[in-house]
Amino acid sequence: MKQSKTQLAYRIAHLTPLGIPRYVRCYESSRNVADRFTVCFTGKAAADNTEWYPYIAMGETPLHPQGFCQHGSTQCQPCDTLHPTKKGWNRPPAVGRLHPNLGRRIRFQDLPQDCQIAVLNDYRNIWNLCA
Repeated sequence: MKQSKTQLAYRIAHLTPLGIPRYVRCYESSRNVADRFTVCFTGKAAADNTEWYPYIAMGETPLHPQGFCQHGSTQCQPCDTLHPTKKGWNRPPAVGRLHPNLGRRIRFQDLPQDCQIAVLNDYRNIWNLCA
């Protein structure tokens, strides 16, 4: 479906206020591993009506030829809510709190610059924010 420039501008302003993607949750692992950063894409467009939620795991330089950047997806819910508890499924932790497997939740702005670019490229494709 073709969208007008006005519709696209409105969607961009709504989905990326101040250039920050609204429907992502970012994590940083304290371990020295290749996939130090994990970003979960959330929201209805991320599920893409097939109920698969994409995520991206990456190192500090995902855009470098020798950097690490791996895409994946989880079924039915984002990857940061997959661990069952006695009361039901986990809720994602607040910013600054620790996730049992993904590390500490951080703000999008706290990701390295290359990671932000990689996430924004995927986010624009997921939400159809390309002209």
